[in-house]
Amino acid sequence: MSKVMDFDSIDKFNTYIMKKYCDSLGSGSEGCCYKGNDGKAYKCIDYDEGFFCSDYNIDKIITTSDVTNESFAFPQILFTVGDDFVGYTSELVEPDLFDDYFFVTQNTIDHIDFDKLIKAYYKMEKDVLLLTNNSIKIYDLPYNLLFDGERLVGIDTCCFSYDESISLEENIGSLDMAIKQAFYMFLSTRGEDECTSFYKEHNDKTPEEFLRILESRYKSDTKNRVYVNKKSSN
Repeated sequence: MSKVMDFDSIDKFNTYIMKKYCDSLGSGSEGCCYKGNDGKAYKCIDYDEGFFCSDYNIDKIITTSDVTNESFAFPQILFTVGDDFVGYTSELVEPDLFDDYFFVTQNTIDHIDFDKLIKAYYKMEKDVLLLTNNSIKIYDLPYNLLFDGERLVGIDTCCFSYDESISLEENIGSLDMAIKQAFYMFLSTRGEDECTSFYKEHNDKTPEEFLRILESRYKSDTKNRVYVNKKSSN
């Protein structure tokens, strides 16, 4: 059973959020994310764009009470105003080494330990199997994938849904696409031609192969290193 906090009005909900507010975590087409002073992440749906709120049925939103795993930050508490879903809390993931600050502003991947990243990928792969076995379909994982240096974590999971026809291949495909797309902003700093060429040449490779090639080509202390593709142990 999902834990739901209902508010009499959007103003009262906004007042509640401001009391919890610590810092902004970014915004997107549906709303904003905040870091709470209680150590949680808060996702707030843009109430002024009411059609977003109506897209959600709180009885169908998958939460931490429905599935336990380490790789996907499912909602913990759902917020409603009347019949409208307006937000939720989830695990706060910090730092995010996929943040554009490193990739664009600093123009580097030197801060990423690729051994740990690949290990995190295989751990997440196991959790994708867990979700698939529970008939949970992954949705919109590219650009909603964070790496804190030890774990990969999928966020903005309120759009995940139950689908008995979902296949492991489809869900793993979403993960593999997401891990490769995580480096799009970095590769784009190398120039459009180089970015396009890299994905065209290597997008069909396994995630580990893709990451090792990326590492050997662009990470300062591993340039020109030759890797043998071997699935990392967990």
